[in-house]
Amino acid sequence: MVPQPPEAVFDTGRLDDIAGDDADFRRELLDEFLDVAADLLSRIEASVAVRDAAALAAASHSLKGSARTVGADAFGAACAELERLGREGRLEATLDAAARARDEFVRLEPLLRRYAAGA
Repeated sequence: MVPQPPEAVFDTGRLDDIAGDDADFRRELLDEFLDVAADLLSRIEASVAVRDAAALAAASHSLKGSARTVGADAFGAACAELERLGREGRLEATLDAAARARDEFVRLEPLLRRYAAGA
């Protein structure tokens, strides 16, 4: 089996497809994503803490879609893993998966902020 390349932290092409040359719209999208992502990531972590598989799956699903829309593929992949674990009720693995999602967000956030500032 051929190993897959790592997911991109931030694929600017996806965002450019949505926003085109409109720098204000690009900045608005990224600002909104960062606000929503922080809130949903907190909900994910709270769901893990109280072992609520349904809430975990729902918040992870929402965040996965938003992340992939703006080109945050690695973060989206981490959220997809959390969604799958929540749907399968495999809560024993969610602590590590939530930590990976948080780590991906920590890598992603400054990239998006710099990109938005230059937009």
